[in-house]
Amino acid sequence: MGFVAWIKAHKKQLILVGVSIPTIIAVVLGLKNKDALKALWENLNEEIKKANMYSSKWFETVTDDVLSTEREKVRLDYCASSDNFSEASRLQNLLWRFDKGRL
Repeated sequence: MGFVAWIKAHKKQLILVGVSIPTIIAVVLGLKNKDALKALWENLNEEIKKANMYSSKWFETVTDDVLSTEREKVRLDYCASSDNFSEASRLQNLLWRFDKGRL
């Protein structure tokens, strides 16, 4: 029996082993790095909240006091962005959205 014939005969077992081994490795690494994965998950949740914070819906529903407070936070971040041009540009665009008022 040749190598190719052996592979064809044991195709299902090879597929199961091929799927099972990476799964087992992922579970083991996940258990070993549980704290790192938890921190990553929390960071992702914070980023999602930040992304939704200045959405069009946020601008429509927020009070004027909150709008003023958040604009000042963005302005301070803009002033502190220093030589990070892409961050300064992003923050400047966000400031313009605040200045336009509710979209």
